[in-house]
Amino acid sequence: MAIISSNIGDNDFSFRKKELRLVDSKNIPEEKRNNNLNLARPLNLKEFIGQEQLKSSLRIAIDASIIRKEPLEHTLLYGQPGLGKTTLAFLIAHELNTKCRIATAPAIERPRDIVGLLLGLKEGEVLFIDEIHRLNRLTEELLYSAMEDFRLDLTMGANRGARCRTINLPRFTLIGATTKLASISAPLRDRFGISQKIEFYTYDELKQIIVNFSHLINLNLDDKASYDLLQRYPDLASEMPRNSDGSGDGTLRCQTDLLLILNEIVKDIEFGGNFFTNQVARQYLGTNDELIHIRLQVWQSAFAHDRLGFYMKQAINGDLTYDNTDDIIVGDWGITQDGGSCANVQSTIDTLIANLNDTIAPTSADFNIGADRLYFNREYLAQEATGLTTAEFTYTLNGINYTAFAYSDVSARQTEFKNIILGVISDLQTGGTNSTIRAIETFINTSGNIQTIDDKLLPTLYALERIRFVGQKALNNLLYDLNDSVTGDQYRAQHATSSAYRDSETPTDINQVLYRFRDLIDIAVNILAPGKDEMRSAAKNILYNKNYYKDEIGNIVNGQFGSSSWTYNSFLDEMVDNTVHDLIITDVTQERTAYTLSVESVSATQFVVGETVRTNNSGEAEVLEWDNELNKLYVGAFGGNAFVATNTLTGLTSGATATISASGVSAAYDWHTAPANVKVLASAKLITSAISGQVSGTNLWTNPEAFASNWQSFPISAADSISITNNAFAAPDTTVTAEKIFAPNSQSGIHQAYRDYSLNSFETFDTDSVKFDSGTETFDTGAAGTAVDDQTFTYSAFFKAAGSQSVRFGIILDDGTSGEQNIFFDLNLVNGTIGSLFIPQQGITGDAFGVVPYGDGWYRAYITTTFGFGFSSLRGSIILNSATGAQSWTGDGNVGAYVWGVKLNKGALDPYTAVSGEVFYANTEYNIKLYALGLLETYMNQALAGTLTSPSPNAGFYAFYDSIQATNYNTTTLGRSVRYGLNIIEQQLSVDTYYTTLQEIKGIKIPTKTYGVRDLLVGIGGGISFADFAYGSQSDALAEIETNTLNEGQIVQVYKRFRIDGDITDGPYTMNEAVQKQGDASITGVVYGFHTDENYKYLDVRVTAGVWQVTDNVVGATNSTTAQISAIEDRIHIIDVKGGFVNDIPFKGYTSGNTASPTNYYKTQAAITDNTGGSLTVDTASLIGTFEVNSVVYPTSSRRYFDVVKYAGLDIKVGDLIASSGHLRFGIQIISGYQTFTKGNRLYKVVNGTADPAQFCIITEVDIGSNFLYVSVAQGTFGNGDIVGDYGAAISDIPNGYASILTTVTTAGAAAARIQDIRTIGVNKRLYLSGITGTWNSRDGIIGVDGYKSAIINNVELKARVKRSFRGFDGVQTNFKLTTANGTPYFPDPAGHMLIFVNGILQPPGANNAFTAFSDIIQFTEAPDLGASFTGFYIGKLRQLDDISFEFDSLRQSFNLKRNDVFYSLTLTEGVQSSVTRPENNIIVSLNGVIQEAGVGFEIVGSRIIFSEIPRFGSTFVAFSYVGSEADVDAAEVVPPIEIGDFIDIQGETDDREVAVIESSNSLITFDYLGSIFGQGAQAQAVLTTGFIDKVQVTGGGSGYTSRPTVRIDSISGFDGNIRALVGVAGVEISNTGSGYQNPAIAVETSVPDDWTAPDLSLYGEELVDPETP
Repeated sequence: MAIISSNIGDNDFSFRKKELRLVDSKNIPEEKRNNNLNLARPLNLKEFIGQEQLKSSLRIAIDASIIRKEPLEHTLLYGQPGLGKTTLAFLIAHELNTKCRIATAPAIERPRDIVGLLLGLKEGEVLFIDEIHRLNRLTEELLYSAMEDFRLDLTMGANRGARCRTINLPRFTLIGATTKLASISAPLRDRFGISQKIEFYTYDELKQIIVNFSHLINLNLDDKASYDLLQRYPDLASEMPRNSDGSGDGTLRCQTDLLLILNEIVKDIEFGGNFFTNQVARQYLGTNDELIHIRLQVWQSAFAHDRLGFYMKQAINGDLTYDNTDDIIVGDWGITQDGGSCANVQSTIDTLIANLNDTIAPTSADFNIGADRLYFNREYLAQEATGLTTAEFTYTLNGINYTAFAYSDVSARQTEFKNIILGVISDLQTGGTNSTIRAIETFINTSGNIQTIDDKLLPTLYALERIRFVGQKALNNLLYDLNDSVTGDQYRAQHATSSAYRDSETPTDINQVLYRFRDLIDIAVNILAPGKDEMRSAAKNILYNKNYYKDEIGNIVNGQFGSSSWTYNSFLDEMVDNTVHDLIITDVTQERTAYTLSVESVSATQFVVGETVRTNNSGEAEVLEWDNELNKLYVGAFGGNAFVATNTLTGLTSGATATISASGVSAAYDWHTAPANVKVLASAKLITSAISGQVSGTNLWTNPEAFASNWQSFPISAADSISITNNAFAAPDTTVTAEKIFAPNSQSGIHQAYRDYSLNSFETFDTDSVKFDSGTETFDTGAAGTAVDDQTFTYSAFFKAAGSQSVRFGIILDDGTSGEQNIFFDLNLVNGTIGSLFIPQQGITGDAFGVVPYGDGWYRAYITTTFGFGFSSLRGSIILNSATGAQSWTGDGNVGAYVWGVKLNKGALDPYTAVSGEVFYANTEYNIKLYALGLLETYMNQALAGTLTSPSPNAGFYAFYDSIQATNYNTTTLGRSVRYGLNIIEQQLSVDTYYTTLQEIKGIKIPTKTYGVRDLLVGIGGGISFADFAYGSQSDALAEIETNTLNEGQIVQVYKRFRIDGDITDGPYTMNEAVQKQGDASITGVVYGFHTDENYKYLDVRVTAGVWQVTDNVVGATNSTTAQISAIEDRIHIIDVKGGFVNDIPFKGYTSGNTASPTNYYKTQAAITDNTGGSLTVDTASLIGTFEVNSVVYPTSSRRYFDVVKYAGLDIKVGDLIASSGHLRFGIQIISGYQTFTKGNRLYKVVNGTADPAQFCIITEVDIGSNFLYVSVAQGTFGNGDIVGDYGAAISDIPNGYASILTTVTTAGAAAARIQDIRTIGVNKRLYLSGITGTWNSRDGIIGVDGYKSAIINNVELKARVKRSFRGFDGVQTNFKLTTANGTPYFPDPAGHMLIFVNGILQPPGANNAFTAFSDIIQFTEAPDLGASFTGFYIGKLRQLDDISFEFDSLRQSFNLKRNDVFYSLTLTEGVQSSVTRPENNIIVSLNGVIQEAGVGFEIVGSRIIFSEIPRFGSTFVAFSYVGSEADVDAAEVVPPIEIGDFIDIQGETDDREVAVIESSNSLITFDYLGSIFGQGAQAQAVLTTGFIDKVQVTGGGSGYTSRPTVRIDSISGFDGNIRALVGVAGVEISNTGSGYQNPAIAVETSVPDDWTAPDLSLYGEELVDPETP
């Protein structure tokens, strides 16, 4: 808060209070009519801003009218539009407490229209006619008599039948409004008794109106706009990223954003400019102006902003309803007062909203239309795209349908397409590309490769192209449903089941949207498919023949490699899919010119890729690829002379040579230099070579491919049985090096060819003494083989049928000898099957035999045999069988077989290395896959060229070919990419690590994102800001503003401070006491506060009448308290201070317009840290100034609280907005004397004598004296004549209050507020309010969100008066005021009697201790620490005892209490029972500042204090003895009567003792006693039998007994027992057993002299106790 002392005199700075009223409830649902707080006009003239002269005149006229009880004179208001003429008309009616009926002159077309208006008026009402200058003449003339005499003079009929009729009218007031005063006829103008011009508003007045506008707008619009947003775009709730987890955070953030935008627009409206709107708009822009947060909801956001603007304008005009919101609608409380509907403010709103939307969506309105057409059709587009794609990838061959692709999860794919559409829509709004690119980036992983759709890339691209096509139809508003009829360019769905969306919008140029849409889809397609149409078209022709490849290759392999050999369809699928994928992602822009050269006469040296080849004709080119199998050389563009047939080529690096074959130079074509290998490389990484590590061993036979060189024919009749044709056929390595063997013509018999290999007869081994070839040995004299007794050889050869059905393949050892051994089997050359292995002599073993197919009819036969040493020759044998398989047959010179690659090696079968260098492995899977890849390459190239044989030769499968697609590519160009990919797999099949030598190549590149071009506005703020330049309009001076501070506050009180120098008689004044000037009752006031300082007394008075002067005597009404004014200071109490006020700098009241200059400015504020016990604890670091005693303080957060009783809806929450629902006043008549109505109870409607639970109110105030009940209706309806009853809180059968309703008066709700805090008060709630708008009535009901309804039972303003104010412990101050009851000064007894605790530790008093006290001040010896706690008690008569802490040694627990160094004894007063009162109860003992509990922590025996725990060395000790009464305990300083050295006589002992130490007031220590004593120490225990003492067992004999002691039975039960002791008490006898004993104790009494008396044990600190308890 702050206080301004100024020279304001008697100007009115009253605080402006807002009120709330209801508008017409038309078009509002019945259940919400009473809740629509919508106020478009001020309620009184004081609320009307500006027009002070006019208001003053009207005020006088209205007051006079009311006093005279006559209608106000007819009033004419004139002035420019928009200045508030209509508002003033309402205000006049309100001030007159009557209704205002509105009409406009143009609507009063005929005389009967004005007659109807006049006849409908009631006494005293106001008729307002706007634009009155436009009344027609006849209508105007009817008004003359109505205005002058309150009658209508009407002429009925015509001509002779005409007659006059006069109709009396109720007295009324006509208010006319015009913008053209001169256009009103003089007769009409003269009939207005009051004529007032409405002037233009001043700058300050306009500013205040705008400020009020902004505050109104800021109340409750964000939820309405967000509701509209989700109504139009219902899927948005699930599409928001923050809603993906189901939390709804995204929806909440959307509404929060709208609220933020609303707040910033309000600031711009209030302060002028566009700075804040510009700033909030820029929060949606990231780096490079990228749209963030709402990137995919940009046009929906723009829609929400438009709706926000719409509702802002509604708020200004007071047109808000409860439609589209669950929040509370707050009215304008008469802010607008503008008949022109505040056009300037509405225009500002439109401009700011447009600026905001231009920032986030800089494209034109046509793009918004396009966005909606795409968005609302996104489901349609996605469904249509997937349906069309499924149809496209279904094709027909020979009448059979095949599917090249089918969606496994069509819903997921459609979602992906919808996301792409959303990205495109976003880019349509921003003019950028980033959202489209980001949508596609979801399909690309961090390595830059395609994910999710990698196995469906081609169909995905096709679907995008379909979206491109159908989307253009959507943009042109041409989409129709599946079963609709269409014409022209209209598009009917072929697959989509979602309804098509079309609108009635008329875009200016939708083509600009359409072109942009196509471009964005193309960007998406080109990212995923850098191979463009060329590769996608090729991919289609390859993919659609996948079944062809598999069936044909499978059949061929089964035929070549054996039935059921083909099990590799998935392998082939993978190869085809890899090829398709990698073709599509190949960057076709990376290319060069190439030629294919067919060559011959190739040297043994191979060409090297990358080297330059030169022709003998001075031409040269770079080698791009060399195929040594097909003798094809791929080269780049020619340099020098062109290459032609017969040119000789020489590799400049390798030295390889070749000759270009005839027609061996192809036409030029494009060569893709970077064919993608992503998928094929991924597959290669997963392939483990089946032949990796296999080594081709030494072939023991030379010339393996020159059969005629070393092979011999077995003669038939001295003629060769086999003929050989050299190089007759292409071998498996494609070289024409295979020989043909055949039976010569007419030769009959067995046709055999053979070749011999010489073997060593012996194998010798070294012994320990004889070494092989030791140097002197010429013959192997080593031992016979002992480590290896056998030797193994494998014989193999490649065969292909050339007429013969089969061959017999075998080995002969030592042919023709007695030790001959044979091993052989038959190989069927037609199908590759083999017969059994024969070993006729059984002298050798057949380790392995069989055949390895290699395709094209080639089979490699092999036999592995093991045999012992001693054989001298090994013969490889081939017997050629006939075409029918006969072994002996007649040749025809043709039938035979092709043979190639014969090999003999030691050990098992190993790979064969051809002379050409190609290696042939013996792994069937490897051979099949390699063979299949060769076929696949051929078929793919044929598919590209459209030359596949259809149907296929082996499988009969039909080929697919799209000749239109084929026009997009060059077959030779594509062949390179196909060949490249398949070659990677071929190499990986051979070498496990081949893939590691390759780098991944892909053509996918993410283009640079663009974010649209925005003409971002420069934020211009209204008002004056830092660094602005100020120009003097008259002086022409110029200066830059260094600081700019807003200085304002809310006035809560205007008062005067009277300084009182003299005495105050009969005082004091009381708060809120009425005062007046002595002797002049016209000068009055109310006490607002009083204060004193070290010099003067002050009285604060709120002046209510008259002018106070110095020397006036102020007389209080309560006790006639009187004082004289010595000085007067004008003061304003303000709160909610922003900035500050500077002396002599004038300030101005917003509402009143009054000005003043401060003479002093006092600011006092602090942050509250605790509010308990009627005191506020504040943070001293935040404390500014000093709070005066009796000053009023206000909280900053909440100014009011309600105690409410809830009766409907969900519980209200902190932060919710509530509004007043008003109340009803029932005029009642008590029935049967039941007149106890209780505030807060339910008031039921009584139907047929019974309370109706469905109809009740909550009683908010009871005024039985006036027969009024004030209620808030909960449910049901109430009217005159109804019976109502209050049946109490427990709802008894008999009512406490019972009455009938006579009258009903409705008071509309007129306030709203936000819940700042909620507390539970019994069964009700206490609502703390902030942001209070309007005026709350304690009788009102409350409405809130979620149907919340309650009634106010307490309405309390939150403020307080300061009773005392002080700064707490701060570590510096030592002096503090002592008070009680939170403010009453306390003057302690000089003797002390206070217990002071700091941080809970008892403080010893005294100047040499912790503190002293004087007057009402406590002074600490040391300043208490910052934040230390303080507790003080006034106890009464206390004596502080001496400090004994110096005696604490961590060993003893008993100490003497002393005061003034004299024993201090506490003993029970005689006659007091110790079971009731204990001496320690009268002493307060503190150890280390901790109060010790009496009887637990310590006990008192005389002057001795005995602690239950030993005090530690160094502990502190403070003790106080209470001496207020000695009725129970005697407290005294005791001087012992015995001194050291005295002798004392102790009865029972034979000699006196000498005193050695006086230990305490009741204890001493003697020297050792050396005399004798009477017997003592005997003990015994009773033994019982069924309650009788059966015997006594002596448990201790004691000592010193000289005579028989008395034995006593002590027990509270049993009787008649009698026991005596024996001498020496060695045992006891039972003379009478007695009866009824339970647990008796046996005591032995020693005989003593007759004159001996028992000592008084109390003198020794002991007390008697009951001997036993049961």
